[in-house]
Amino acid sequence: MKNFTILTMALLLLAASTVIADPGDGRGFRQQGMNCDGPGHPGGMGMKAPGQRGHRGGDMLAMADEIGLTDQQQEQLKKLSLEHQTAMVDYRAAVQKANIKLRSLKRDENASEAAVMTAIDEASRLKADMQKAQYRHRNQVQDILTDEQKDKLKELREDRREDGSKKSQGRRGRKAGRDQGDDDGN
Repeated sequence: MKNFTILTMALLLLAASTVIADPGDGRGFRQQGMNCDGPGHPGGMGMKAPGQRGHRGGDMLAMADEIGLTDQQQEQLKKLSLEHQTAMVDYRAAVQKANIKLRSLKRDENASEAAVMTAIDEASRLKADMQKAQYRHRNQVQDILTDEQKDKLKELREDRREDGSKKSQGRRGRKAGRDQGDDDGN
């Protein structure tokens, strides 16, 4: 009986460590395979979904005047953005479901290796499909812009990136000053 208890405890500890070691991919929806230059992502085309955090480059439609977007281009971009955002909701949901299924299979000691491998392949395929859709969307957005608008957008992003870097350095400097003050007994 004592050996059984020890074995049970060891298996529970192993299962718990697996759950802790694999809490999904730990990156959240924004980063799940979406580090390409898609909208709403660093370096992306700047059209973010409602409620989505800001990113480098800002919202392209908010910069419409600076970039020189025509009314027709703005309408095209709004339509394209809405379609893309809707598709991304579906992709994220599918990826999340695949990850839940995969985690469940990994925890199931009776799951076959083939079932786990199939679930890994499915989760990977869905993430790849999402990245491909983002890349296609980025290209569709680029096709709407003129060469001059692309150049202006790049210039604006570089300026904002520099401004953000200066702000970040300022925050680090203030924090370092507070930390030094703490060392002096203040």
